[in-house]
Amino acid sequence: MNTLFLLSLSLVALLGAEEPAPATAKPAIKGKVLLLENERVLEGDIELVGDRYKIKRTIGETWLPTNNVVRLCPSMDDAYLFLRSRTNLEDADERLKLVSWCVRYGLKERAVEEATAAVELRPEHSPSIRLLTHLKASIDQDQLRKEINTTVVAEEVPIVLPIEVANDSLSVFATRIQPILMNTCATCHSTGKGGNFKLQRVYGLAKPNQKNLQQNLAAVLSQVNLQQPDNSPFLGKALTLHGGANKAPIKGRETEAYKLLEDWVRMTTVRHAIAQVEVPSSFAEEKVGAKPMKPTPVPPKEKEGEKEANPFDPEVFNKLFNPMK
Repeated sequence: MNTLFLLSLSLVALLGAEEPAPATAKPAIKGKVLLLENERVLEGDIELVGDRYKIKRTIGETWLPTNNVVRLCPSMDDAYLFLRSRTNLEDADERLKLVSWCVRYGLKERAVEEATAAVELRPEHSPSIRLLTHLKASIDQDQLRKEINTTVVAEEVPIVLPIEVANDSLSVFATRIQPILMNTCATCHSTGKGGNFKLQRVYGLAKPNQKNLQQNLAAVLSQVNLQQPDNSPFLGKALTLHGGANKAPIKGRETEAYKLLEDWVRMTTVRHAIAQVEVPSSFAEEKVGAKPMKPTPVPPKEKEGEKEANPFDPEVFNKLFNPMK
């Protein structure tokens, strides 16, 4: 009897020890990211006002009924975590849907996490493997760009070009010549192994690369012979073995790459020569004020004690401006 009583008490205690179901969390009133039913998002300063969300952005305000919204989140990452909590993590296709969502909204690191998990679930699935490889490469490129953009050089010394370069010559250098240098010369000459001819690596045409472009242009111009352009060291080195390499940077004079270099050197030196042509002396005198102006005559004063001559008196005027009369 006592044993039955004790068992009954134990059962009651166990039943009473169960935790009550958690109360439903109240929806957030303010946030930055609104997750919609179709899993798209709206960003801005968002506030729940009555039965609608007010979304304030730089372009104005938008109002959205609450029945179109799944969740108001403080950040995009929180929206991702919420979606993930509703995903079957054992299903590779579900993981790939999360990858797509993360890529759309700029969460590349999260996309790599989900793609990695998808590959682990299906190790032989080639599309998943290719996707993961692409995402990792994209993150590496983003990191490289970030490092370039955040590099700050204190008290930079202005780059002075040996000669003035015309705009058309500069444009050809940036779009045609510099890519050749990056493909044929930068491996050695941007790593400290190329002697005095030093190049800077350039990635695309973004603004932070303007300094590198100027440095490369200055390096090339220092190897250009203004009097005999075809004998420029810049062109000669392009066709010869140097620096311990087993082949010349460019195969021969008939290659398109060499012809581009040659044409650019000739164009640049011709533009420079034209700019150096002396301007007419009359123009120079007018420009710099070399031709002195005739001083304006000053009317003579009368002797001490006498009245000052009136310059508008006809006799005085003729003496000043018509002395022959």
